[in-house]
Amino acid sequence: MRVVCFSVLCMILTKIIGADDRSPIASDAIGCQTLDFVSEKLNRGLTALVSFSVSGTTELRHQIEQTTGKFTGSRDRIPEHRLIFKAENVGNSSVIAVKTHEIAQRLGSTDYNRAVIFVQNAERAIKDHLLRKQKLRIELIGSPIFDDYRSLLIDDTVFNVMKEYERFYESWAWYFKGEKHIVCEDVLLQNPKETLQRLVLFLSGVALSDDVYACVKERYMNETTDPIIGQEWQEVLKGVNGSYDRAKQRLEFYTQVKQSTNKS
Repeated sequence: MRVVCFSVLCMILTKIIGADDRSPIASDAIGCQTLDFVSEKLNRGLTALVSFSVSGTTELRHQIEQTTGKFTGSRDRIPEHRLIFKAENVGNSSVIAVKTHEIAQRLGSTDYNRAVIFVQNAERAIKDHLLRKQKLRIELIGSPIFDDYRSLLIDDTVFNVMKEYERFYESWAWYFKGEKHIVCEDVLLQNPKETLQRLVLFLSGVALSDDVYACVKERYMNETTDPIIGQEWQEVLKGVNGSYDRAKQRLEFYTQVKQSTNKS
């Protein structure tokens, strides 16, 4: 009886958590089209989906999956994402892109040969990062014992994350040697169809159909909402958007330099 119960429990957990990297994952008809793995014939190499740490790329992953019809994977293996993304545990070229928050210098011999670099709005990205990764620090700074130093501590905390944000994108601009495709959040929000068309073409080499785009727009393009943070923090965060412009400029500049160097 215990053996039977254990077997049933294993089956349930497998369905909830998902299979490991070595197990095949069946195509799943959800959303706008049936999702599947990338076939060897259409494989364009291992592609990184790059974004600043803990600052919200779930919606973009859904958009990529639904516009390409292919799974995205991850090497971060966040448990809760295994309930959302069917191939969360897969980190090879059988998926259309592999999510990563690693800075380029730390990749070492990692075999990415292409990268989609998603440059998020700095204020939202840094706010998300603070609320998810430094929640305890925010609470501590808000305690009465720091009343006299709170503004200084907030300035220092935001400044440090802002510099981390800038260094992250600069590292991918300069150190990553493979082919890069840059997706800027403000451009995606202003011109979603054109931006996704270029992205899908880079990822799969296939044009994005109007029907699929219409479905993705309806189901997977939600209005961006800012996470809530204290007023004192919000005032300081207003000054970080220069980091967004600098990140975009560096990526564009270094990409052009690399292209010119390769041609010469």
